[in-house]
Amino acid sequence: MKIQYKVYSVFLLVSLFFIVQEAKSFVLSDDVIAPYISSNLLYDSNYLRLSNDRLDANGRLVPRTGDRTEFLKIVTAGFNTNIHRGSQEFVVSANVNESYFQNNVGLNYTGWDTLSKWNWLATNQLKGEIGYSNKELLGSYDFLNGINAINAVTPNSVGSYVANLRNDQNAYANGNYLFHPNGNLKLGWFRTQYTYDDASRSNSNNLEDNGQIDLQYLSPVGHTLGVRVTGTKGLFPNRNVQQTNLDNDYYRLAYVGTWESAEYRKLRFSGFAGYTEQHFAHFSTYDFNSFIGRFVVNYTFSPKTSVELIGKNEVMQAQSLFATFYQVRGIELNPVWQLTPKFKIKMPFSYTQMDILGSTNNISSSFATSPYSVTTNGIGLNFNYLPIEHIDITTVINYQNRDSANALRSFDTFSAGMTLQALF
Repeated sequence: MKIQYKVYSVFLLVSLFFIVQEAKSFVLSDDVIAPYISSNLLYDSNYLRLSNDRLDANGRLVPRTGDRTEFLKIVTAGFNTNIHRGSQEFVVSANVNESYFQNNVGLNYTGWDTLSKWNWLATNQLKGEIGYSNKELLGSYDFLNGINAINAVTPNSVGSYVANLRNDQNAYANGNYLFHPNGNLKLGWFRTQYTYDDASRSNSNNLEDNGQIDLQYLSPVGHTLGVRVTGTKGLFPNRNVQQTNLDNDYYRLAYVGTWESAEYRKLRFSGFAGYTEQHFAHFSTYDFNSFIGRFVVNYTFSPKTSVELIGKNEVMQAQSLFATFYQVRGIELNPVWQLTPKFKIKMPFSYTQMDILGSTNNISSSFATSPYSVTTNGIGLNFNYLPIEHIDITTVINYQNRDSANALRSFDTFSAGMTLQALF
């Protein structure tokens, strides 16, 4: 069965390549169609994000001693297209990827990532986008490490990993109307949908419909100031309120001011700041409100050296068993060195604090109600090298440390990977 699975995967990848090559004969000279293949090798010292401590058979915390390492191989084939017909632009991209795990072979899967977008233009003052994307991927285990730790009750066991394969769909449509040389109005709708493949995770399936309005002032020197209002209607369509004591219906409102500056003495500023509130249909104890903001500073020291500084205080939905909402506060520092036209180095740093929003007293699980205030530190080193035209080599090294008052949520992980991509 495994041999048939691999033969089918190789056939699918090769077929995609030849289909794209044949499609080149149907596009015009100004259009772009670019097939590619890539291979990625990744080592991770703690892929499942297992905690540094575990529970023994008597429910006591003891240091974990088992092997948590993973070696992952990913093969990808895809294409990017950009087609113009008059004033209209059509963007289509797709890839299919195979992931092979050395230790946790049960996580092997076939993924994909597709995007179709129409950049429409009615007049010089009226334009917008209509798009749809569909992605099959294995979700991060960052918010599931405690579950794995509980399952690991023997010294050399990593426990049973949680099914985490999911399908992400996004659809959106928006329009920009330049009603004045210094005034722009943007109206938009977008939908996000997360669906887990395994029925055991259906409680976390999520659907959100969002409506958004932006009113912007465009200054003559290139600065942009605006006001944005976003309304969200959210559902967990497979969640039974009576059985889980978890809410399945909510709405959220967000009001923010936005800004983006033109470059001034090698500096650029952008971001937003405002307020958000979320209300649930059944359990008001889950309701929350919070200040939200993101401040981004970009500074260019020289044509070869730049740095980006990000400060944030945002609300996000954790991809956990309970799909809880969290407040995320932190800073990121991203220096970049373009040493030569072919060689670039990045060294990202990050510091993040996360706290659960709303009371969890209604959740009928002692694990769910345990404190979930965590602090995460990360540092990385990325190399990008273009040895010849159409060949791209990227090396990524990362270290992450998470600390929490709940020992089952604390972990360390080191990862290193290399990606080789060839464009045709």
